[in-house]
Amino acid sequence: MKRAPRSRQRHDLYAKYHDYDSEISDLLGECGFTFEGIFRQHMIYKGRNRDTAWYAIIDRDWPALARAHQAWLDPKNFDASGQQRQSLSALTAG
Repeated sequence: MKRAPRSRQRHDLYAKYHDYDSEISDLLGECGFTFEGIFRQHMIYKGRNRDTAWYAIIDRDWPALARAHQAWLDPKNFDASGQQRQSLSALTAG
């Protein structure tokens, strides 16, 4: 991807999940997704109404998030036992 010419197209990344799960919500936030909202009773599955929570990373968010992800994956961010020195959520905050 580094050698690929820059596209003039807009690229956004969306995530959705059904029914509230705080672990998934926390994970998406830690990765840099922004909570966009909930579609209430979005679908019926096995006879039950289900809500859908939506998260997004849009093109203008990506440069800062890419730097945060690269810093988090940098070998210097991990000690000899493989433990991270700085969390991804700390790097993506703000």
